[in-house]
Amino acid sequence: MRHLPEAYVVLTHELGLQLPRGKWRAADIAIYHQDQLRGVPLHNRYLAIPPQVVIEVDTQADLSQFNTPLDYYPTKTDALLDFGVHKVIWIFTDARKVMVAERVVTGLRMVGKAT
Repeated sequence: MRHLPEAYVVLTHELGLQLPRGKWRAADIAIYHQDQLRGVPLHNRYLAIPPQVVIEVDTQADLSQFNTPLDYYPTKTDALLDFGVHKVIWIFTDARKVMVAERVVTGLRMVGKAT
C-alpha cells in the first residue's frame, strides 16, 4: 500500500463494519480517508462508518445459506455499496480474476479482468 497517498488509512484483518438495522459485515481490507476516522477510537469494535474502498481476497465465508456460492458475492457487494462504500474490489486468486463494483447513477457497474 505504499503507493496510497498519506491521506488514507488502511485497516486489515476482517475489520467489522456495523451496517444499518443491526447487520454487520467483515472487510478483509478497508481504506478510509483519514478525516473519516478523526476522533474515532479504533480498538476492538465495529465501525459504523463506510470506508472509501473495501478489498476482499477470496472468501472464507460460510456459503451454506446461499443457493450457489456465486450468490454470496453480489449480496455482500450490494450490502457494502448500500452502506456507503464507494468501491468494492474482489480478488479471486485461484481464477486470477478481479471484480470491481461501484455504485453509479444508473445502477451498478462491474469491470475488470486479470490475466
